[in-house]
Amino acid sequence: MSYSITTTSEQISKFKSQLKNAPKYPVICASPTFTMTMLNMNTSDVALLTAFTLSGAPVGWLFAAPLRIPTMKCAMVIGAVGGITYAMQRSYQRLSGYLPNSSEVSKYSFRLDDNGIQKIPVRRDPIPQSILDLAKDSSD
Repeated sequence: MSYSITTTSEQISKFKSQLKNAPKYPVICASPTFTMTMLNMNTSDVALLTAFTLSGAPVGWLFAAPLRIPTMKCAMVIGAVGGITYAMQRSYQRLSGYLPNSSEVSKYSFRLDDNGIQKIPVRRDPIPQSILDLAKDSSD
């Protein structure tokens, strides 16, 4: 019985798409949990959340003349929901390696998704340029 390994063009295109979407920064946790994402928020994330929330007050005040106070409160809640969503997205992307995360790399010396079984060091070197060029060529 002989086995042959064949690579189809579909498999190659799938691999190239995975390379194109690969994180460009060190991965601290491949799939952070809700709690991990919330605890990882930094000062700029909290400032964004505050800005989104407070921006709802003047919007609600200006656009609802007869019911200013209830509309202002509703607009602030909508701003808070948008702010927490955006702040969590940024925190998640830093942990996953899609945004610059030098402060997280210095904070965590091991990956957080190993469940304590083995300590995998955080990969501090960037993805080699040849691999990024291969992904870029596939998009052309």
